[in-house]
Amino acid sequence: MAKILKKTNHLGEEVVKLQKEILSLVIKVFIFLLSSLMINIIVKNVLPSVIFGICVLPIIAKIIGIYNVYIIKKTGYAGEVKMLKIFECLPDTYSIIPDLEIEVEGKHSQIDTVIIGSNGVFAIETKNMSGKIYGKSTDKQVSQKKTSRKGNIYNNTFYNPVKQVGTHVYRLAQALKEENVNIWVQGIVYFSNPNSNVCIESNNIPVFSCNENGPRQISEYIMKYNDSRSSLSAFNQFKIENLLMQYTLSKKLCI
Repeated sequence: MAKILKKTNHLGEEVVKLQKEILSLVIKVFIFLLSSLMINIIVKNVLPSVIFGICVLPIIAKIIGIYNVYIIKKTGYAGEVKMLKIFECLPDTYSIIPDLEIEVEGKHSQIDTVIIGSNGVFAIETKNMSGKIYGKSTDKQVSQKKTSRKGNIYNNTFYNPVKQVGTHVYRLAQALKEENVNIWVQGIVYFSNPNSNVCIESNNIPVFSCNENGPRQISEYIMKYNDSRSSLSAFNQFKIENLLMQYTLSKKLCI
């Protein structure tokens, strides 16, 4: 079983934070409504109830807004959790760093998963999206087409994850290069939602989908990967693990 070097996850922390914020606002609404009811009973006048109702409306609107963000974050976090379970099954010669933030040239990247093994360093972008997803690696935006339970068809576009992970690859390689570690970093894109149908053409960065036996394919790809630019000695593998574990947005790499 592969070693997980980092247990915390920013999405998981954000999900918990949003849950607490929603609960706090719901309690506030309940107190407002209860107070309104009590005053209405005491003074026998509906005016206080109307005033309290007007005061509650902005809070309810805020709850709805936060809840929508919560659903998006929760979906993304669920996808990353699925990925972690897949990578845990890699041999114990591999190390996993989930949710890695790095800063290079004044710009930062948040990489869903970094895997380090004797045959290379892998930067993985995970998308937990459903529907038909199609495009080319050269497209800035790729398309998503999905059908609701009622049969309504929705079309959407989002930033190409192949380009996104390409940026992560560049910054991760540059960050390591600054510490005299010259290594090729291989990017990978994985769609973890079983209800996705992925058709993204890409040559250099492979794209895997859960509904196309993705868990097995991505694991086999990593274990069978063979590129002379990527091979690592045991010492360099250990060095990279330590470099990345010490990396924060406020400090440069140090060892």
